Amino acid sequence: MDSVEAGNLVIAAQRDKLVFEIRGQGSTVVPLEDLPEIVAFLTACNAAGRNRRTGLRLCLDDIDPGALADLTAQVESAEGQWLPVRLVDLSIAGVHIDSPGFAGDYGDQVKVRLGWRGNEVELPAVLVRRAQAGGTTAIRFTDVFDADGDLDPPPALRYLVEELELLWLAQRLSSAARPS
Repeated sequence: MDSVEAGNLVIAAQRDKLVFEIRGQGSTVVPLEDLPEIVAFLTACNAAGRNRRTGLRLCLDDIDPGALADLTAQVESAEGQWLPVRLVDLSIAGVHIDSPGFAGDYGDQVKVRLGWRGNEVELPAVLVRRAQAGGTTAIRFTDVFDADGDLDPPPALRYLVEELELLWLAQRLSSAARPS
């Protein structure tokens, strides 16, 4: 392959260089020794486009259940009742819950209430995925971004997530320090 086209961009391979041309705008020459850096950049951009997550997704099954005794999670049903749910994972932008008794459909607006060691936060959210079997549901918080699209979660949510991240990390470091 001597060249590739994407929209009005043409990338042409020549003996010891690549020529990037934007039709009608001009071109630039890139030496082949710069190619690994360009490939790394394109790979990172591609991966970022596939990663829809904001923040670390914390798998709560990786934390000792006894350490999570103070963690509470509830989702408001369509009837206005708060149903206890088990958190599978948590991020600053949403939760994945396991609750066979919770009935909700894609796009439903709900509220999620999370509690940790006496601190509680209630968040408006939307259902973004529901498993056919197993009763798991992915829920995205709707008020964690400001008008410019920047992450701006309520302080109580930030505290809860940071505390659980620290707990997860402490347990991982502790288990890694134990001789096998």
